[in-house]
Amino acid sequence: MTNHGFGLLYEMGCGKTLTAIAITGAAFLKGKVKKLLVVAPASVVPVWSKEFDNFADFPYMVGTMQGTANKKIERNITMNRSDMREHAFKLIYSLEIQKVDNIQEQVDLYFESNNIKDEEAKKYITDAILGIEKNKAEILSDIEKNLKEEWKLNRISKMDLSVLKLAIYEIKFSEVPYKVSINEAVELAKKYGEDKSKKFVNGILASIVKEM
Repeated sequence: MTNHGFGLLYEMGCGKTLTAIAITGAAFLKGKVKKLLVVAPASVVPVWSKEFDNFADFPYMVGTMQGTANKKIERNITMNRSDMREHAFKLIYSLEIQKVDNIQEQVDLYFESNNIKDEEAKKYITDAILGIEKNKAEILSDIEKNLKEEWKLNRISKMDLSVLKLAIYEIKFSEVPYKVSINEAVELAKKYGEDKSKKFVNGILASIVKEM
């Protein structure tokens, strides 16, 4: 049910997570739902978090509330994959500007300065940063060969380049569905890039996916 952009969904743990995500996504794209509250047994919370990370093609935040009638409800906001991805992007951009030698040291400093303690988030960000560095030549080659003939890598803004590096890493070297990676990259480009960044990033990534 929806009311003024707010959705309420009761999940009884009956294995309909993907259906619920699809319905929610369709409602979100039509502008009917902006926030969704899922009421579910504690046993299905891990499943919901994993399924949203893998299949939701719209921006979202995950929060959990748990308790009983005799216990005050405690709220625990966890970092979801979109949050992790945004932190990874910011760190990639920072490394683009600084050009440091010890990448792992910079990763650790970033965690400390941003008070990131979530182990899953730390693993995702670390894997992305080190994975991009390990496969840098292939990633940059993919970008360059999909540019217009007169364009070179040095014409791309550091912001757009950082978004592309992260998305290509996810598409080619991780298990993230490419549609999720592209949608998230477009959102980052829209939020941090220039007016043309969204279209530029989407075009490059779409071309790379076609070649796979």
